Amino acid sequence: MIEWHLRAIGLLMLLIAGVHAFFPRWFRWREELNRLSLLNRQIFVVHTLFVVLILVLVGLLLLFHAGTILRSGELGRVIYLGLGVFWAARLAVQLWYYDRTLWQGDTAKTSLRIIVSGLCVYFATVFVWASFATVVG
Repeated sequence: MIEWHLRAIGLLMLLIAGVHAFFPRWFRWREELNRLSLLNRQIFVVHTLFVVLILVLVGLLLLFHAGTILRSGELGRVIYLGLGVFWAARLAVQLWYYDRTLWQGDTAKTSLRIIVSGLCVYFATVFVWASFATVVG
């Protein structure tokens, strides 16, 4: 059961990575980034590309090796617990860092906020669950 959820998260991470291809248009990054200095613009682009890369790599790892990690002992436990902490922290940022004026009164943005928060809860919960389900020999 847990392995199925981990593989589902792998697919979801690949989907999230793919959705990033639409971010520049949705968020008008061309206009927004032109206001930044060259250094800040390049840092933003590089960080975004590496976020996508890590989503792809972890997504593929989960999709094809979730069970192997579950059976890998203490290392698997640490990997899954670390991923759980990461997504719990991402949820905290989602809930407490972003200014309410960015989404309040906008049904689409509110819906997106709920979906992203739900994904963070799901990811964190499954990863912490997997850290306890990991076979330690």
